[in-house]
Amino acid sequence: LMERMVHGAPCAVAVAPPHYADGSPGPFLRVGVGFSTAEEGIAALHLARKLAARAGGRLDVIAGAGLEPALASYAFSSPALPEVERQIYEETKATLERATEELGDEVPVQRETIKGDPAGVLIERTRELDILMLGSRAYGPLRHALMGSVSARVIRDAHCPVLVMPRGVGKD
Repeated sequence: LMERMVHGAPCAVAVAPPHYADGSPGPFLRVGVGFSTAEEGIAALHLARKLAARAGGRLDVIAGAGLEPALASYAFSSPALPEVERQIYEETKATLERATEELGDEVPVQRETIKGDPAGVLIERTRELDILMLGSRAYGPLRHALMGSVSARVIRDAHCPVLVMPRGVGKD
């Protein structure tokens, strides 16, 4: 139900982890964004920058560079896998650098390209963040069944609140 609400929403949706309200959450000083070149990912990047600026915090732009688990299990025995993973990492890192050049210097920005399954990388990083923002492509049930969904896995297992920009939400 949560995934359907997030992916079908006409606006961004925030999901907090269980028992989040039991603590004493502070301001969003460490704002993270899961990097994606999709329109929704770019919208999340710009919204995260604005939130970090208003809170007087910093922005962590995080990209997981690797195959999603379904593909990795299929390709694990391929002799070409190390080269494919290297290329994915290099392309992801270069794309992240180009996309974040236009952010300006209004807030400190930390750029990270981490080798590994994108959802797993983001879930692990939520341990250090106050909020994580993501774009969701919401490709539909067939792709979800075959490949999984990064945003669905992250909102289920994150350690901090996650704000998801659904398909069709622009950066303005």
